[in-house]
Amino acid sequence: KGGAGEERDQPSLTPASPKRPSHAQLRAKIPKKHIVDIKTFIEDPKGTMKPFYEALARTAQGVPGSLTRISHWGDSSVAPDQITALVRNAMQRQFGDGGHGFILTAPPTKWYYHAGVRRRQAGWKNLRIPHRASRDGRYGLGGVRAVGQRGAFATFATRKKSSVGNKTSRFQVYYQKGPRLGRLSLRVDGQPVKTISTRADKASDAVFTLNTSDDVHKFRIWGRSGRVNVYGVVLEREGPGVVYDNLGLTGCFGQRLLNFDAEHLKTQLAFRKTDLMVSMFGGNYLGHPYWRPKHYRRTYEKVIRHWRSARPEAA
Repeated sequence: KGGAGEERDQPSLTPASPKRPSHAQLRAKIPKKHIVDIKTFIEDPKGTMKPFYEALARTAQGVPGSLTRISHWGDSSVAPDQITALVRNAMQRQFGDGGHGFILTAPPTKWYYHAGVRRRQAGWKNLRIPHRASRDGRYGLGGVRAVGQRGAFATFATRKKSSVGNKTSRFQVYYQKGPRLGRLSLRVDGQPVKTISTRADKASDAVFTLNTSDDVHKFRIWGRSGRVNVYGVVLEREGPGVVYDNLGLTGCFGQRLLNFDAEHLKTQLAFRKTDLMVSMFGGNYLGHPYWRPKHYRRTYEKVIRHWRSARPEAA
């Protein structure tokens, strides 16, 4: 707890192997300009944030390939990517541009947006977790599963003039495999790259990863045949840098996140390698007569336990 204007050390990483930089090398200081007017600092008596600080320390010290991944779930205040884009841009300017992160296949509402990415899509039906629209509890990291038939498509392109997030070197597709499912095709900068079969004997989750040159790119996915279920895509760079996912769900209550199948959520977070999970719900409770502070706290605690059990190694 330093006074206003003091430089303070971030918690440091204890090396797990001789190949990692030493403890002293991984001490990352916060510039004075970022804390000059702060009177009260974040308190963390139980060390809950330690995994995040350790990841950020590696990124701050420029360890090759070190990406700090933050996933931010919330309601309507998060979905337009205003709060999340502000934090994303600030952290990427200081710690490095790790890319745009996770983006839904198709906007579930007109309020969903991702700053700095040009998008087009058609032919998708969204199954949203607030509506409990999927019986199997598989909604993907962002709580929305896009179902498309042959011809459904989605494009994602970075903007050349953006100060951060204008380049991508890794593109990922999060999708579902299962019986009677079809094929999904991918193009990069107009050129066909891969056709993925999503058919399998039983339902499971998968990620297709494509490494590209670190540059401005346009990616396109579309249903080649049959029905395909896509959870979303990821635009990233090699790092070091920060990635900040906007996972806003318009009109959602925190308790709706309990609709996630536990094993499915665990798999999605393992795919994403999330270091910090941010949950920001509450406004939608205020318009309902049954709302009580005790009820809110009780249900929110259930959501946090659900998240912790799915990825206990994250903050």
